[in-house]
Amino acid sequence: DDGAEVRVDEEKKKKFEQERDEILGNIPKEVKERFGEICFARYGGYTGPVLILNPYHVSPGPVREEWMKMYNKCKETNRLEFMTHLVYWYGAYMNLDAAFSVLPSRNLLSFDKGKKEAEKKLVAGKKKKKEYSPELLERGFEEMEKDLKKQPSERHGYVDKTPEEHEVI
Repeated sequence: DDGAEVRVDEEKKKKFEQERDEILGNIPKEVKERFGEICFARYGGYTGPVLILNPYHVSPGPVREEWMKMYNKCKETNRLEFMTHLVYWYGAYMNLDAAFSVLPSRNLLSFDKGKKEAEKKLVAGKKKKKEYSPELLERGFEEMEKDLKKQPSERHGYVDKTPEEHEVI
């Protein structure tokens, strides 16, 4: 904490909270129940640990905007049941531009299945020294282990959240 005092624009805060509550209220229960869940995901040839995020647990900006585009498209086409998940890739904190993805459920694996697959690929990747990034996966496992000790509602990955528009420093 840098000691800076945060002032709140109450009017903007109220508008933000109404919009946030409406959006979260529209999200299917099956999607919301997964916020804070640690599992594994496949993307390209990579399988790694991820944290499924509530879009309001990331800072306002490109990551949330990408999720909002998907949400609005699903809402406009009455297909909210096909919503994708906002995930944080554990271990990718050194490159936050690549640390988040919006993935469909089919790319998500159960914790146990994903961990076995990732561990297998980690061993293979160390032998081949290509195809896979053992360093990324090792960092991912370390970071994931720390979050596993927390309650799902307390898990945010390596997210240094900046203030919302209604919060002025």
